[in-house]
Amino acid sequence: MTFWVFFVYFYAAVFTGNFYWIMLNGALVMTSYLADIKESLGNIQLPYARYVYELDYLCILFISLCYLDEINTNVFLLCSAAYEFFNTQSIDNVKNITLVIGLIKCYICCFAINIFVGLNLVGFSLIGIYVYIARKVYFEKNLINKDIVFYNFLTLIWRICALVILLSASCTMEEMRPLRI
Repeated sequence: MTFWVFFVYFYAAVFTGNFYWIMLNGALVMTSYLADIKESLGNIQLPYARYVYELDYLCILFISLCYLDEINTNVFLLCSAAYEFFNTQSIDNVKNITLVIGLIKCYICCFAINIFVGLNLVGFSLIGIYVYIARKVYFEKNLINKDIVFYNFLTLIWRICALVILLSASCTMEEMRPLRI
């Protein structure tokens, strides 16, 4: 149950003054909570339980799109997500692409504000990518008999890295434009 990490971020998102950013980050707390519940249930099959992760991915996709704030790019990425979902029943690839594009924008904004914040963001991004890949590979290889404590530890580390990335994004959103509701 590591969803509580995002409460810190939600608190920081409130200070951006961007209504959509605040709502999406509140939704991230809820979707992360649902994903944690699904993980804790283990092999119990519930109707529509497989879409819990897709809901979490959708929330991450919309947070990235909100940060990008570029209408043409957002429409293209949303159409790509719809296409991927109808073909594979997942939006994992488009979510990752959108996240990387948003992260590149965040790098540029962070280095423009403060080099220390930019280097911090790069470090936590690299750790987060490594842990994300390790979680994904570990989960796929040990689907039946996975060590839930180790998996939850990796999830906690990944969410802490995501927290730093999201805090940096909130910081740069405050710098990019004045109060917007």
